[in-house]
Amino acid sequence: MLRTKIFHLRVLATVLLAGSLFGTAMVSRVHATSATKDLANEVVPTNTPITPTVILPVDTPITPTVTLPVTTPTLTNTPSAPSHIVISEFRTSGPSGADDEFVELYNPTGAAVNMGGWQINKSSNCGTFTLTLVTIPSNTILEPGQHYLVAASGSNSSIPNADQTFSPGIADTGGLALVSSNTVIDQVGMCAGTFYHEGNFLQPLKGTSNQSYERKPGGDTACYDTTNNASDFALISPANPQNRNSIIVMCAGVTLSSPTPTPTPTLTGTPTRVPTAILSSVVLNEFLPHPHTDWNGDGTADTGDEYIEIINLNPAAISVKNWRLDTGIGSKAFTLPDTVLEPRQIAFFFGSQTGISIKDGGGTVRLLKPNGYIEDAYTYPVVEAADRTWCRLPDGTGVWGFACRPSPGRPNILLNSGSPGPSSGSAAGGTSICQMENSVPQSMILAECGSFGSGIVNDPGEKVFWLRSRWKWDVFVK
Repeated sequence: MLRTKIFHLRVLATVLLAGSLFGTAMVSRVHATSATKDLANEVVPTNTPITPTVILPVDTPITPTVTLPVTTPTLTNTPSAPSHIVISEFRTSGPSGADDEFVELYNPTGAAVNMGGWQINKSSNCGTFTLTLVTIPSNTILEPGQHYLVAASGSNSSIPNADQTFSPGIADTGGLALVSSNTVIDQVGMCAGTFYHEGNFLQPLKGTSNQSYERKPGGDTACYDTTNNASDFALISPANPQNRNSIIVMCAGVTLSSPTPTPTPTLTGTPTRVPTAILSSVVLNEFLPHPHTDWNGDGTADTGDEYIEIINLNPAAISVKNWRLDTGIGSKAFTLPDTVLEPRQIAFFFGSQTGISIKDGGGTVRLLKPNGYIEDAYTYPVVEAADRTWCRLPDGTGVWGFACRPSPGRPNILLNSGSPGPSSGSAAGGTSICQMENSVPQSMILAECGSFGSGIVNDPGEKVFWLRSRWKWDVFVK
C-alpha cells in the first residue's frame, strides 16, 4: 500500500516537471520568435547618403489673404417729397451780372396746381423790406413734375425760354418767397437777417460764373424740403434752368392723383343748352408811369397823361364790363366801363379818367376780373426816364421791357423807332427841376434834368433825402 502511494507521488512529480519544462520551452520559443521579428525589422545603416527632397518654387505668386475691416454704412433717411410747389433753382447773378437773374419753380406733388395770381416776392439785403418781383398770370397750371421759369428781362440771350420775365433786382444777400394770398408757400434766403429764409441761410453767390443754387437731389427733380435752406440747396455750375416745356420727372414715391369721378346725373325733361365758355386772354399791354407830354390832349402835361393799356388776345370778342385796374392790394381801383373788345383790339385808360397814379418809385399794375381774380399783373422798378413806357413786344405776348415810346391805343413802338408822338404838349410846370441833392443817384439826375424830361420826383417843393444802401435800388424819403 505504502509503495503504491510513493509510486503515485513520483509519477505526479514527473508530470509536473515535464509541464514546467514544456512551458519554459514555449516561453523561450516565443521570446526567440519575437527577437527574430525585431531583428528582421531593424534598419541597418549603410554607407549610401540619403538625398533630401527639395521643393522648388514655382512662378505662380502666392496672393496673401487680406482681411478688410467691415464698415457699417450710416443710413440717411430720404426726405419725403414736399406737398407744395417749391423754389427749385435760382441765382442772383450770372455771366451778365444781375441781367442773368432767374427763379425756377417745380411741382413735386402728384396733382396739378393753379398758380394764377401767386407772387414771387423778394426781400432786401439782410433786411425786412419786401417787394413783389413778379405776379404769375391767371390760370397758370403747373402739372405734376413740371417746372416754371421766370427770368430777368435782360437775360433773353442766356435764358431764352423763360415762361415769364421780370425787372432785375434780386439782392445778393436778400431772399425769395413764393406767396399765395399773403401766405408763404416756400422761401429761401442768403442772409440770416433777410426777411425770407428757412433755417440756415445760403452763402451769397459771388462773381459772374454760370452758377446757381439748385434744390436737392438735383438734376430734373427738386424733392427735398427739410425747411433748412443750407441742407436743401446745393451750388451747381453750370446752371440748369428749366421751363414748362422741359422734361417732366416725378419725385420718388409720388403717384399721380386720380380725380374723384363725378356721377352722371339723371336728366329729366329737355336739358338747356349752355353756351361754350370762352377762356379769357385779356392782358396788360403797356403803361406810362411818368409822362412829360400832353398825351391826353387836355392842354397840360401832368399825371392825367399816365395811362394803362390792355389787349384782347382771344380769337373772339369779349366783354370787360366791371373788370378793374389798380396798383396793388389796398390801392384805388378803376372799374372798366361796359366795353366789348374785338380780337386783338386795344383799349387804354388815362389817369385823368381812372384817377389811378402809377408810381414813379416802382410798383405794380394789375388787371382784375369782376370776382377779384388777378387776370394779369406786372411789377416794375423805379422809373428813370419820362415819356417812356413799360410795354410788351410783340403786343400782348412778348416780354416786358422799359423800351417803348408812348402809343396809347396803337401797337407798341420800340423806343427811337422814329414814330412821332403828339403834335403838341408842354412839360408839367413848364420848366425842368435841376436843383437836386448831392445824394441823388445819377440815373435820377438824368431823368430830372436830362433830355428825357423833368419832374420825376413829382413834388419839387418837398425836401427829398436819398438813402444809400446795399440794395440794388436806392430809396428816398420825404
